[in-house]
Amino acid sequence: MNDEMHEVLSAFFDGESVDRERLAEAMDAPEARDALFDIARLRAELQRNMEVPGAEFYRRMEPMIGNRPGLLRLFGRGRLRVQLAVAASLLAVAIAGFWLGSVGGNGSGPAVEGPPIPDRIIAFEPGKDWSEVKP
Repeated sequence: MNDEMHEVLSAFFDGESVDRERLAEAMDAPEARDALFDIARLRAELQRNMEVPGAEFYRRMEPMIGNRPGLLRLFGRGRLRVQLAVAASLLAVAIAGFWLGSVGGNGSGPAVEGPPIPDRIIAFEPGKDWSEVKP
């Protein structure tokens, strides 16, 4: 049985709409019965693993996450002050960075006036310092 026939059987088993001729062709294959059993076993195993955690799990997690709605968990009473302080600090650093970048760091002019002046110049002459090699 090829992958396409297996996909048709899997889609049929999941309740999806499939082409009747393709389904009949897949069901006529000698391995169709085994494939359907495999699909059924796989679905049953997945259903067993989809269990909801028990009460013990929630009891142990309560001290860590609290019993508050979503946004209150993120912005709790004590956390809101800390988050606002961090946000204000980041904003101050960003504004200072933009200001220093615009005035050149020391306030004397633009940060970059042009390329630096070279100390020495190294010149290479074709044929003397290197030669071109043709591949």
